[in-house]
Amino acid sequence: MGIRLEKGKPGPLIEARIVRPDNTVVDVEVAATPLLYHGSRAIEMMVRDVSELSRVKMARAELERKVAERTAELR
Repeated sequence: MGIRLEKGKPGPLIEARIVRPDNTVVDVEVAATPLLYHGSRAIEMMVRDVSELSRVKMARAELERKVAERTAELR
């Protein structure tokens, strides 16, 4: 990924697609924070499934496109 985390500061929120063990593709947001765990450097990662949000955004964009197209036809 090539993102460098600064000591003690959370990294940027990253949107990605992952493949589950059942081969389902899932849209996710990933957040990572560096930390010390038992004296060793580690990274805590949180992954959130945003598949439904992505689906709704695409449906909305398609609807907006259709409305604009129909509005142009009516003018």
